[in-house]
Parts: sequence; structure tokens; C-alpha cells
Amino acid sequence: MLAMTGNTITLTEAREAHERWVEARPQVREYNERQIRLGRHLGYVETILGRRRYLPELRSTDDGLRRAAERMAINMPITGTSADLTKLALRQVWELLGDKRNDLVNVVHDEIDLDTALPEAQVRAILQAGMVDYPTPILKLGVPIRIEVGFGNNWAEAH
Repeated sequence: MLAMTGNTITLTEAREAHERWVEARPQVREYNERQIRLGRHLGYVETILGRRRYLPELRSTDDGLRRAAERMAINMPITGTSADLTKLALRQVWELLGDKRNDLVNVVHDEIDLDTALPEAQVRAILQAGMVDYPTPILKLGVPIRIEVGFGNNWAEAH
């Protein structure tokens, strides 16, 4: 059983819900199949910036290994590109902070945890500029990049 926001659903119900979601979005299935084919052909998949993940297991006769590699072939280009984008944004945020640099406490997946005494509006502007706008967009994607900024005395409060 899976617990979701106070409700409980079975694994079968979760799989069926996921399948309905994918069926309603044929481009998702096309992307998944294309990534698996490409990974099998090249032996790797890559992020938009060309960082590679080699996946020889895509050719495995072991079903478990092959399916795990297929999930990686689908997921890595997305999560890896997000990580690439965050690292590039971190450099720009650091430059924009200039002499007001404080401790950059942590980077967690696609989040920058910034410890600063700067006013919220200034932090928001620096993060927007560093992660999206300034001096040019870090990556030109076919979709807009949006950021969310949270504030708090710790990471949990900021969420």
C-alpha cells in the first residue's frame, strides 16, 4: 500500500493512475522510448550540456538490470540537466552577490540554500537574475525557467 496525503492506494491503483497519465501525454511515451533506443544505440545518454551517463546494462539479458538502466536512460537527461543548470546558476549567483557574499550553505538537487542577512526582495532579485535572466539565460530551453524562493531560519522552514 502507498500512503498519499492521508489516502491509501494499492500499488496496482498507482500503476494504473500512472499509465492513464502517460496515455494522456503521448509525447512522454515517445520521449521515454526515444531515450531508451538512443541509450541502447550509443551506450549512453546525456544532458543538454553533454554530460554523459554510460549504461551498458541497456543491452543486458537480465530483465531487472535492463529495466533499471531504462529508467536511468529516461531520468538522467532530465535530472542531470537540472543539476547542470543549478551549478551554472550557482556560479552566477555567487558573482552577483559580489562583496555581499555570505555562506552558500548547501546545494540540494536543484536548490540553492543561501544563508544571508540581505533583505528578502534583494535575495529574490539576485536569485532570479542568477538562475534565469542575467547576463543571459543559462540554458535556452523550449520552456520557461521559473524559480521559487522560500525564506526561513532553516531549510525546512524555507519550504
